[in-house]
Amino acid sequence: PVCNAGATGPENVLSERCLLCLSHSLGAQCSGVPLLSPAAPVHGAETCLRTTPMQAPRLKAGGRAFAQISQYYPELVALRRDLHAHPELGFEEVYTAARVKEALKACGVDGVQDGIGRTGLVATIRGRSTASGAMVGLRADMDALPMTECNDFAWKSAKTGLMHACGHDGHTAMLVGAARYLAATRNFDGTAVLIFQPGEEGLAGARAMMDYLVTSGRTRI
Repeated sequence: PVCNAGATGPENVLSERCLLCLSHSLGAQCSGVPLLSPAAPVHGAETCLRTTPMQAPRLKAGGRAFAQISQYYPELVALRRDLHAHPELGFEEVYTAARVKEALKACGVDGVQDGIGRTGLVATIRGRSTASGAMVGLRADMDALPMTECNDFAWKSAKTGLMHACGHDGHTAMLVGAARYLAATRNFDGTAVLIFQPGEEGLAGARAMMDYLVTSGRTRI
């Protein structure tokens, strides 16, 4: 198959919505299950960040859940790098929220509510059974810091004076990975609530999310 960016490969699963190619204008080889497409290239790069195959890491952990989640590793790395390149301050996470919403829909969650506390999102995933009435919340923060990044890798911040220096890009990518696994397996009794919080860096984003969870009847989390 050949993606619209011109990438080719005998084992690729590619399309114009390929998550692993960080821009439609990047014409290098990539592979993976299509999820979503970023809005812009990173620093005008001429080659995909994945110019060589990225394999799932050989991490030492057991269980089928870990084995399945590790297969998402290349896609989650690509998502995290794209978020890292496009940092946004608290309650200004418009691009980040849009990327997360598109990813969650592609993962097959049961519902996504956006615009919470301006830029927050809450997604729900129902288990094979909900008889227990159990509800578990998983949370990630999304905002960056007003700092200048001095790194020189291809996915460094594209915004002067803004940087993901506290790992929120990684937190967000990890929660998307959890969403994909839970939506694919649903091997639990109850409801998983995925909370993507804006404004964690001293801006009371948690309060905005808690207020929404209370008023929407999710007080059992």
